[in-house]
Amino acid sequence: MSDHTAWVLPWALFLAAVALGDGLQRRIPNRLLLGTVIVLAVLYATGAGRLPWGTGIVPGLLGAAMALAALLVFYATGLMGAGDVKFAAVLGLALGWRPLLTIWAAASVLAGLHALLIVATRNTAWWAWLAPLLAGRRPAPAAPQQGQGARQPRLRPVPYGSYLAVAALALGPPLAALPAG
Repeated sequence: MSDHTAWVLPWALFLAAVALGDGLQRRIPNRLLLGTVIVLAVLYATGAGRLPWGTGIVPGLLGAAMALAALLVFYATGLMGAGDVKFAAVLGLALGWRPLLTIWAAASVLAGLHALLIVATRNTAWWAWLAPLLAGRRPAPAAPQQGQGARQPRLRPVPYGSYLAVAALALGPPLAALPAG
């Protein structure tokens, strides 16, 4: 078994954990992301600046920086959760900036289809059944607070991190570069 194929299962499990966590609870645990960053740092350090699947440290750092720069705007406007932004940065670090562009495009198409499904079914008889599945766990209503600065929790009905994970699983170098057969 090559160095590359030895990392396919842990990578797939990491992506599955992110996809399920974000899809079911709209949450990507910081512990999971930090642990992955530590593993990637060790792999870069022990692999002469390259990951087993070929990502170099410079493209990895550029991918992480690009993800943060591009997605922090969506976080700042409340359209995306912090976990989605941090996960995209981890993907950039692991895969480099070039594969990240393809993964972003695929994830955006999937998230867009999810959003269209929400809009298309909102006023139908299916909505009562479909809404909890599409929207994940709804946040508890905020306790009434005095003052004008009280902020209501936002519902992020589209789990972008899940779609990033699915796209990375399908298109990312660790799995896409496996030999056929």
